[in-house]
Amino acid sequence: MVKQKVALVLSSGGARGLAQIGVIEELEKRGYQISSISGTSIGSVVGGAYAAGGLASYKDWMLSLTKKEVFNLMDFTIRNLGFMKGKKVFDEMQKRIPNINIEDLPIPFVALSTNLETNKEVVFDKGNLYEALRASISIPTLFVPYLHNSHHLVDGGLLNPIPVNHVKRNEDDILVAVNLNAHESNFQLKKIENKMLEDISDWNYFNIYKKFARGFPKSQGENLSYINILNRSLGIMLNRICELELKLNQPDILIDISRNTSSTFEFYRAKEIINAGTKAAIFALDNYENKIAKK
Repeated sequence: MVKQKVALVLSSGGARGLAQIGVIEELEKRGYQISSISGTSIGSVVGGAYAAGGLASYKDWMLSLTKKEVFNLMDFTIRNLGFMKGKKVFDEMQKRIPNINIEDLPIPFVALSTNLETNKEVVFDKGNLYEALRASISIPTLFVPYLHNSHHLVDGGLLNPIPVNHVKRNEDDILVAVNLNAHESNFQLKKIENKMLEDISDWNYFNIYKKFARGFPKSQGENLSYINILNRSLGIMLNRICELELKLNQPDILIDISRNTSSTFEFYRAKEIINAGTKAAIFALDNYENKIAKK
């Protein structure tokens, strides 16, 4: 039996991106063949890890992380371009994901970034994989922008959080997209990054960051802070961009992951988040396969 080929699109969403590991595993479990990938931000990391043959090792690392270990990966800097350098994370990633040129990967892979000088997308479909990933995950103000060819590059999700228009297509494939920014009408602001930080103590940088994150008072019973407001504001923007992009480029299968699943830095909840991705994939794939069976 010939396997159904899949052009897979992975989106941006911080730690929620780990749900895309569960999606990939469910696709493979059902016999689908992932023939190409495009990704933005965490989607580029998960997709790049898969394409390079390092997804299992990356998953094991994520599953092993504690709250304290997540915090220790945050290499804070006093530079005014961002709070974190990102070097610690990528040093650890290189122990688990092969450093390879994108054009040498076994399947076509594309990572998206945003050029701050030109206000345009930067498409990485060749060159060093780690340069592409580092540029793609640079969340503005949180990570220091990646300097590439004298240009400052930041998170690709800023312009294209779900890059369905950049994945390489074949005549016999189907388009599968994972939307990590799906909206739920009962969304309520939660105490997010602050909760993680409060569980760790006696760190100078930590105390500075915690005070900064608590910079806004509570309002109307909601736990508001700088990080909460930034996260919520970005969520509104990303949700709208995703909706518009998916209308222009409708996938055969859309796998929705709610923004409520996790906050940006909750990588220590990897098991729960991956399971959420598996469940979402089962739901979407069952619906698709049932429709195909009825034709």
